Amino acid sequence: MSEVKVENETVEKPKTHGAIIGDLVSGMGKVTLVIGISLGLIVGATLTIPDPTYSLLTLPNPMRYVYGLTIMASSFVSGIAFLGLGEVVTLLEKIRQRGSE
Repeated sequence: MSEVKVENETVEKPKTHGAIIGDLVSGMGKVTLVIGISLGLIVGATLTIPDPTYSLLTLPNPMRYVYGLTIMASSFVSGIAFLGLGEVVTLLEKIRQRGSE
């Protein structure tokens, strides 16, 4: 929050809706990055071939690394896009506030 000095007192301005939305979108980007990369690692390490005999020993899926890397790459791109969009919203809100003063 930005601070304004008024007669030897510091008063904090409340966040505007645009700043809150920018922070929310940036937070969604961070969550997308963390969850996507985590799930990509888990899928890449544990994906197995379905066994019709339901035996306890299953074979690893030969494409598991490709699936894991695809999940990680797509979540990385989506997360970075959300982070960028959140920053754009925050900067536009700062420009709007500066223009109204």
